[in-house]
Amino acid sequence: MTYLRGSTAHAPGKMFHVVGVYDGQVMQLFVNGKLEAESREQNGLILYPESAPLVIGAYRDRDEFNPLNGRIREIAIYDLAAKSKWVEHEFEHLKDLADHVATPLKQSLEFMVKPFLQYGTETGMTVVWQTTTPSAGRLFWGEDIQCANLIESKDQGPIHQVRIEGLRAETQYFYRVESTANDEAIASEPSTFQTACQRGTPVTFAVISDTQKNLKVAGKISELAWAHRPHFILHPGDLVDQGKKNTDWLQ
Repeated sequence: MTYLRGSTAHAPGKMFHVVGVYDGQVMQLFVNGKLEAESREQNGLILYPESAPLVIGAYRDRDEFNPLNGRIREIAIYDLAAKSKWVEHEFEHLKDLADHVATPLKQSLEFMVKPFLQYGTETGMTVVWQTTTPSAGRLFWGEDIQCANLIESKDQGPIHQVRIEGLRAETQYFYRVESTANDEAIASEPSTFQTACQRGTPVTFAVISDTQKNLKVAGKISELAWAHRPHFILHPGDLVDQGKKNTDWLQ
């Protein structure tokens, strides 16, 4: 399989004119009327499978489904390979749409990823969460459910990482988070964590890896591990299929 990657930066709320061409010798990708990528790695007749789903706006095979994070205004498929002049001419009819100022859809403020924990040590813990839109974040924590201590998040985007330091080893703490944006506010329910054990204290831990998108198996193993109440879990790698794809982390 050969992938063609354009050079035009993606911008939320913008419209783009995208054309893919294959003439039996060369694969080409045009964005907004301009050739941005081509390949001669494969040629000849297209080898169609005996059966396959027809998918528009996504990549799908037997064990993968990667949908488009956006919208399609219109689509056309031709039985002739377009020349660059034709692509430029077609784009001219839609140029006003591509030049239009980006108008992102307004999203309500919600948790895209609820608060979770990272990098627990004897004296510290990191709390991470993600919201649907950039927000101002605050972390409340303490030794009881009142969570009397406050740390303002320094992150200005949708992802917040807040570190708590100066904790006591082998101690339970409570925490909760809040995020605000455009007169909207959301808050998590109080949760707990325990700091790492001191040297010499017996610990229980679990190891799980290569989970990728096998949610059913990973979930079952996690349930079995949780039955032993481990102090921590090691995950050597392959947590998801493709780490650079945000959708892989939100299933």
